[in-house]
Amino acid sequence: YVIKFSSAKKLREFLKSKPVIRDLIVLEKVKRYKDADGNTKTKVKKRLILNLKSSGVSGASKKHERVLLPRTLDAVFEIMEAKRANPECGDIELVVLDFADAFFQFPVNGDELKYMVTTAGGAFYVFNRAAQGSRGAPLLCGRSLALVMRLASSLASGSSARQALYVDGPIFILAGDRPRRNRSMANIVGAILALNFKLAFEKAQTATTGETLTWTSASYTITEDGVTVKVKEDIVTEVEARIAAMRCT
Repeated sequence: YVIKFSSAKKLREFLKSKPVIRDLIVLEKVKRYKDADGNTKTKVKKRLILNLKSSGVSGASKKHERVLLPRTLDAVFEIMEAKRANPECGDIELVVLDFADAFFQFPVNGDELKYMVTTAGGAFYVFNRAAQGSRGAPLLCGRSLALVMRLASSLASGSSARQALYVDGPIFILAGDRPRRNRSMANIVGAILALNFKLAFEKAQTATTGETLTWTSASYTITEDGVTVKVKEDIVTEVEARIAAMRCT
């Protein structure tokens, strides 16, 4: 995702123009969660951001549209519609299978590489993929993956598959008996891989009637006559911790 150069001369020869060199920012997010014994634990997640705001690159960029992200109720409506459209389906199955590497799956236009430069440890690095910190990366990712999802889902048979996509995190709603659901999911996954997009199989979740999975900010449990939705446990734990901290002060 990055190209390393040992000197400024080699960097300029590659870019054929003067680079706009910016620093890197590390964002640290601390999440609180409860383990199997009910004890509150913390998990630290770090994200590397290319600081394009300080260089003026972000200020010079303009977006004329934005991606409308699905809400929790949108997923609920898709689940209920799948049940209505397939009354004899046998079961409804939910699958969460994220795209891997998010923005880094999308290449940067060659003319814009000079803006995607940073330095560290005496070397220079050029991001040849859309880096986090780029103003257009979320729009590029959201629009492109939405198209990929529509193309892939069209290969599922009839009304047996529905989906919703939150940036790079899709949820699939599959209807039918086990062979039919497996066939639909195989067609969808095969199409996504054929388009050369990576999937995070190690983080995949599945759930049928009576089972629960988490997508975005909520957990979903399919029941015989509907779906039960709850706020994600991590969010509840975080709110409880903040309230406890406020009481202590």
